[in-house]
Parts: sequence; C-alpha cells; structure tokens
Amino acid sequence: MSEDRDLQLAETINCRLLLQERDPPINEVVESGLVHRFVLFTSTNDFPELKHESAFVLATITKGTSNHIAVLIDSGAVPLFVQLVTSDREEVQLVGVRALGNIAAGSTERRDHVLNSGAMMSLTALFNEHATSSSVTLLTTASITIFHLCSRDPPPALEHKNQALPLVKRLLLLFTPWDPTNHLLLQSASLTLSRLSNDGNIQNVIDLIPRLIHFLGQPNLASIVLPTLDTINNILEDTTHIQAVIDNQALPSLLNVLTSTDNKRVKLKTCFTIVCVLSGNTSQVQQVIEAGIMQRLIHLLRDTSNIRTTALIVLATAIHSGSHDQIKFLVAQGCIEPLCDFIISDDISTVVLTTLGALEGILIVGEAEKNLGNTGDVNLYAAMIVDAGILDKIAELRSHGNPDIREMANRLTDDYL
Repeated sequence: MSEDRDLQLAETINCRLLLQERDPPINEVVESGLVHRFVLFTSTNDFPELKHESAFVLATITKGTSNHIAVLIDSGAVPLFVQLVTSDREEVQLVGVRALGNIAAGSTERRDHVLNSGAMMSLTALFNEHATSSSVTLLTTASITIFHLCSRDPPPALEHKNQALPLVKRLLLLFTPWDPTNHLLLQSASLTLSRLSNDGNIQNVIDLIPRLIHFLGQPNLASIVLPTLDTINNILEDTTHIQAVIDNQALPSLLNVLTSTDNKRVKLKTCFTIVCVLSGNTSQVQQVIEAGIMQRLIHLLRDTSNIRTTALIVLATAIHSGSHDQIKFLVAQGCIEPLCDFIISDDISTVVLTTLGALEGILIVGEAEKNLGNTGDVNLYAAMIVDAGILDKIAELRSHGNPDIREMANRLTDDYL
C-alpha cells in the first residue's frame, strides 16, 4: 500500500466497499497482510477520515471466522475499538461497540480480553453521553455487546459485572416494551440481567421488581418475558423477597400470562415462578389462591401438552405449603380427579412420586376432617380417590422398582385406602 495519505484513503475506502458486498472477501483482506496497516491507520489521529475508514474495515473483519478475529487481536485492534466507543461521532461509536460485541461473542477468552481492554468503562462513558438519547440503534447495539460481555461460563470478574449492572438497569428503565423498535434492546438487556442476577447479585436488582412486573404485561413478547421470568425466579430463590414480588402486583400479571399466551415455554416458566411464590408461607399461598391462579392451574392439569406435568408440580407445591383450609379449597376446585389421572396414565417415576405426595397431603386433611367429626366416620377424600378407580394402579405401585414410590404406595394403601 502506498505511503501517499490520499492514496491510502482511497484504497481503504475501496477495501471498505468490497467488504460491504453480499459475500465480503474477508479472508482475502486478512491473508493480504493489510490488517496491521489498517490498525496503524486507525491508531493515528492526524487524518480522521482515514482513521474512521480503517476502523470500518477492521470492524467488518470481526464478522469473519475465529482465525480472522485472532489476527485482529494479535494486531492490537481491540484497544482501538475501545477508543472508538468514546468518539465524538455516533456512527464511529456504533462501529466500535459492534466490533467489541462481535469479538466478545466468540469465546470466554476473547470476552475477557475485551473486558480487560477497558470495554466496560468506555460503554459507561457512552451511556453517560446518551443517557436520554433517542439513538435506539446505538443503544441496542450497546445492549447486545453488554450481553456478550456478561455471558458464557465462567462468568466475568465481579468488577466487570458490577460495571455492567447499572448500564443494564438504565436500559430497562429508559425504554418501554410497548414500542416495537425497543424489543431487541430490551431482549438483550433482559437476558443480561437474568445472567447477572443468577450469580448471587440479587440484592442489587431488587429495585427493578416493579419494572420486571411491568414487562410481564406483554405476555406475547416471549423474547423479553422469558428472561424477565428468569430474573424474577432468581430473586424468589431468597424467600424473603416473595412478598415484595407479590406486593408489586406480580400475581395478576402471572395469571394474565397463563391465560393470554399460547407460548408453551412462557407458560412453563410462569408455572415455575408460581412454584417459587408458593414456597413461601401460608399467607402467600392464600394470596396466590385469591388471585385465581390455582383455579387456572387445576384447569391446566387436563392439558394434553407438557404444561400438564408442570402444573402438577405447582399443585403439589401448593398442597405441601398450604394450610388445612387451603387444601380443602383446592379439593373443592376439583383437583383430585386430574391427580388420579396422572396415576393411571403416567409411568415416569418423578411424576408418579409427585402425584402420590400430593394425594397423601390431601388424604391427611381428609383424615383430620374425619377425626374432627366433620365427615362422620368417613375420609371423604379417600372415598373420592377410590371412586376415581385407581386402587388397582396403586396396588401395582406397591411393588414398583423405585423404593420411594413403593414406600409411598404402601403408606397410602395401609393408612388411608
């Protein structure tokens, strides 16, 4: 390549235009040995146009193979991309942000190389500049890059996660899911938050609970709702936060998701969120009941898809955590018949064991009602189970290969049936 600066610019522009073709000749550019020259051009500040054109060329190469990216890294391109993020030109900032994301997405080692080159500090400066920006494209690209910088195992160093979290929170608070142009931004930010909150960082996301519940108001946006549910589930792993989630109107939102979406993955994850809530105290179980969620879950026990088994787990958790009166309410809603159907139709050990446990919880309440004189000398719930025609099946389970199933089937038969 010539040492004439104007010719260098012209040739660099030609190279950029070639790389914008449908099938860009990235390999040919890398094999030509020009990457070092473009890195040199990008590192100089006395010819801004050449600097920026070279940066575009290098950024395009980040879309290439792992070997192409290795050449970029070895040539010292990553610190230059970090510098571009703080450029005074938005289109140049976009180039730097996108290039860093492309490199970080390749492997854990490359992710850490980008982070150790100061990427998160530059992104923080970018966010400070565009705190109220209408530049959705730039911030969407930044959101995707932050996701790549926080994904993969092992997770990034705590220092980098602590730098990323405020940026993600700002994105989630600044943009609304009601505008379709924000969906990709919010999807990547939500995915990042679910990852960050899965690393024991719960205390730093508690203040986002109202916003997370707000996002559930768009149940058909699975790409946003799924990671949002993941984050809520991470929060609920600490049962001291269950009431805070309930107090922010999570239960009506969860019911709305269950009733208004056909997306099976969203329904399944919603069920697991409800399981987390039901793992609290009887007052919280009562709030789930009063929200109308358990009635909907009992209906889902008759579903023909895999949601049926997940609904069983929700019901079993409610029975395990619920009070005497709460279990009576569940029986009054018709839960015994679909439970008995599981005994008849399923032979998966975990499903059978979960069902037997739920039935035992119901039978214990029925026995207590009998002992209190409320049902004469009859355990009405035992009678309902007998009427469902599953005694022969339970008798078979008494010789089941799984010792836990065998023990529980014997206990139910000997003590109640």
